[in-house]
Amino acid sequence: MFVGQRVRWCKDKHGRDYIGVNQNLAIDELEEIPLQRGEDSDKPCTPTMHTAYRSVLGQINWVQPRTQAQICYKFSRAASAAANPAVGNVRELNKLVRTIRADPLELRYWPLKGPDRRLGYPDASYRNNEDKSSQRAHVIFLAEERKANDQSGKLQREARSSKKFTQRENTPNAATAARGSLIDYESHKITTITMSTTVAELQALMHCYGSCLFLKGLLADMTGREIPIHIRTDANNLVTTAGTTHLPEQKETHHLIQMMRKESQSGSLQDLAHISSKYCLADALTKSSAPADEFVKAVETGDLPDVDIHPPFREMLQHKAFLTTWSIRTLKNPGTLVTVLGTNISAEIYSHFYCRVSASLQ
Repeated sequence: MFVGQRVRWCKDKHGRDYIGVNQNLAIDELEEIPLQRGEDSDKPCTPTMHTAYRSVLGQINWVQPRTQAQICYKFSRAASAAANPAVGNVRELNKLVRTIRADPLELRYWPLKGPDRRLGYPDASYRNNEDKSSQRAHVIFLAEERKANDQSGKLQREARSSKKFTQRENTPNAATAARGSLIDYESHKITTITMSTTVAELQALMHCYGSCLFLKGLLADMTGREIPIHIRTDANNLVTTAGTTHLPEQKETHHLIQMMRKESQSGSLQDLAHISSKYCLADALTKSSAPADEFVKAVETGDLPDVDIHPPFREMLQHKAFLTTWSIRTLKNPGTLVTVLGTNISAEIYSHFYCRVSASLQ
């Protein structure tokens, strides 16, 4: 036992080892707030009921940020009503207590093979809350690196050219999956003005990246290794915008987009790719309508589906010919170059120098 959390070595049904963390003792102590039937949902709480509401909310706040990641969104909405709750808010809080007690989540930390990476899933919902505010969330996994025989680009092209593309998107493939363990998560109301879904998604992505940077420094102090950062978002327009120089019409997004481009193209953000909403594991932490089944399954099994369905972001950067020309004119000993700004141009360098030499000798 460690500060109310039970940590133990376990085996799953397939015989795989993992470290399990639960708070079953604290969850068993959760109790609902007594309510009379037929009370109006809009009726303000009495002082006694308000005190009980804050007490139960505090109990949930002990388990939610440590193990019960699946109820992040509902807890965030309940906390937003803590200043002046109504009877309807008490009913929602009682429902949340029943949900936690009926199906508590155990965090599982799986052994990872080889070099690892931080894999972040940001997501946002635009004006989806009851008070018309927006919500942002992210989940971060410590995951294994991309498979050495990764054929994700080929799989994606075959999927798009196939008539069964819809079925392909709904069926995860082992070649594009990874193994990982949940290490960080959060769900918060966006307090700044958001004029569109793109702005909300941008804020969620940059907050996720900031948390990844914090974990990068923390793990570097602990292990002495720099672990790369990979981001997976269901907002495809952010991925395409990061690889272009076009500025959007919304001026309030310019500085966020410039920051995203700088981090992605400099190599600090090693990989940025699109993922379907079904496998965007932060989706359930931003809205009540999204089921948390895929997120819970990922935590319980350690399988992260379709995270590498696209080729690495830096391999898709355009204008390799320009990089080759610039490198030959500017850098010393360009014939020995392999990468420039994280982009592999070794084939272009070889073609420029050695093929030309071979042709002249012939």
